[in-house]
Amino acid sequence: MRITVVGFICFLGFSLAIQYTPRTLRSHLNLDIDITTFPAYTANHFHNRVDHYNESDTRDFPQRYWVNSRHYDGAPNPPIFLLEAGETDGVARLDALDRGIVNHLAQATNGIAIVLEHRYYGDSLPFKIFTQDTLRYLTYNQSLEDSVKFARDFHTLYHPHSASLNTAQLNQSRWIVYGGSYAGARAAHLRTLHPDLFFGGIGSSAVVHAEDDYWRYFDMIRLHQDGGCVNALSQAVQLIDAVLDLPLALPKHALKRLFGLSGLSDEDFVDTITYPLAFVQGENWDEEVSAHEFQSFCNATAGDGLVKRLLTFTPNFTLIPTCPPSASLPLGHAAYALVQYARWIDKHVATQLRAAQVRDRDATNADASAPSSMRAWGYQVCTQWGYFQGAPPVTAREAYAHRLVSKRLTLEQTSSYCLRDYNITHRPHIEEVNSLGDFQTHAHRLAFIDGSADPWREATAHSSRAADRLDSIGEPSIVIPKGTHHWDENGWLDRTQEPPLIRNVHDYAVSFVSSWLEERV
Repeated sequence: MRITVVGFICFLGFSLAIQYTPRTLRSHLNLDIDITTFPAYTANHFHNRVDHYNESDTRDFPQRYWVNSRHYDGAPNPPIFLLEAGETDGVARLDALDRGIVNHLAQATNGIAIVLEHRYYGDSLPFKIFTQDTLRYLTYNQSLEDSVKFARDFHTLYHPHSASLNTAQLNQSRWIVYGGSYAGARAAHLRTLHPDLFFGGIGSSAVVHAEDDYWRYFDMIRLHQDGGCVNALSQAVQLIDAVLDLPLALPKHALKRLFGLSGLSDEDFVDTITYPLAFVQGENWDEEVSAHEFQSFCNATAGDGLVKRLLTFTPNFTLIPTCPPSASLPLGHAAYALVQYARWIDKHVATQLRAAQVRDRDATNADASAPSSMRAWGYQVCTQWGYFQGAPPVTAREAYAHRLVSKRLTLEQTSSYCLRDYNITHRPHIEEVNSLGDFQTHAHRLAFIDGSADPWREATAHSSRAADRLDSIGEPSIVIPKGTHHWDENGWLDRTQEPPLIRNVHDYAVSFVSSWLEERV
């Protein structure tokens, strides 16, 4: 594909002339979770320590949790399945508590299932504002100690909303901890660091490997998603980078205007248009909970239509009559992909940004230090976990040549908010996480479940960079074909009606956990 500068400028001008108007936007989105759609469980609160490492600091905070005791038959010391909520409002995990894997396990063993909210998320707030000073207690070790203290003290708590729950009979219960993604790493590390307390663990999509530059997120999408879609996207990205490389303002402005993103810097522009890729991890076997944005994007970008037929089958089409003959060029599929990419972003992203701009203008007293899951997780990323997602390095030749995001998404660009929002000047201390086991994390009665197409797989125990694992009842190792992010966490009340792919995973989990519970220690 050969594209001249003049020809591409004319092409952009033609596209804008028929369907786009100027916009001025800011580069952020409203991605709040609608927690009103989740099952109604009554919240309980446990007073946990703000600082587990300073005995003289007596401050505490109310940590929220929810209990599913409907399968508990009153027998002493039933198994307790702790679902770590991770980096979100704990309410978002209530569906899994109600009908997901921990419910299946509790049902099979007459056990109790619990969701424990993470410090600094939801209503489990040690402080009412998130400043550099108050966020310093948001460390991985502090949060792990929250779960340890909760599990140790649970049998002493009173639960007025769970009449059948006689906690005095729980002091010898066996705890099995479950989590997905970041919470999956927590499950693995709680099992390995506190084997006396956590009898077993299941890490689903458990990111046991922290990584500063996690460009592999997008490369996993390239390798495992629909070939036609990723090829079209890669070609469009090549065009975008070619335009942004030009030493001219006009084509850059025309390009951004085509996407409905006028006014953004080059860096914010290429960051914003990665939006549909973020939804790949949200795709799920259950259509009711699955994210559909990426498939919608693919259908638009790699589909068929008048523009595609026009650009593909009229190779010497002169885009604008006033353009010189040299502007006639074979744009083909790449140009079609770019136009459709722009139309999708304008419809699904730019409109959100315009609405966000209005909200920001109205909220004149908005406080950047107000508590939010996004601010809390951003701090954890900047201090310990990394996972900045950008373009692959030039040294990864195939990945770079077929990249799905602009080469301008460098590590410096993707991590720039750490200094801006938190005044953090150092790189994340990923060694504090990786020293806990990294890809080699393992223990008896510790299971790892991953999806073969999960963008996060390269940070899990089933990474291509990790040693192969043998599956056994003692250390189950499962990779769900074509699965993405912790597919096993959710389920249906009647697991016998689940699709065979997931039902088999849940049946296996019930089998190996039941076997664990029969062990004498």
